[in-house]
Amino acid sequence: MQLKLSSLDVVQGHRARVGTMAWSSHILSSGSRDRNILQRDVRAPEDYIHKLVGHRSEVCTHAHSHTHTHIHAALALCCLLWLYQLSEVLRHS
Repeated sequence: MQLKLSSLDVVQGHRARVGTMAWSSHILSSGSRDRNILQRDVRAPEDYIHKLVGHRSEVCTHAHSHTHTHIHAALALCCLLWLYQLSEVLRHS
């Protein structure tokens, strides 16, 4: 049996390959070779609601904390781990 799938939405924002995605409640975050993490609210019409910048190399993995208060991001090549406090991100939006 073959299952035919169709996309629900197509979003823009990254300028390079997306290598990682994390989902938490209604927030979908994606990390890319363009060195940015974009946060999308799947209920909102905008392509993204927050753009986390400042990485010096590709974002190769990231995850939301279990308490939904932080995003952990690991970077390729430079062996760094960044920790974002979501309340700070939301306050500056």
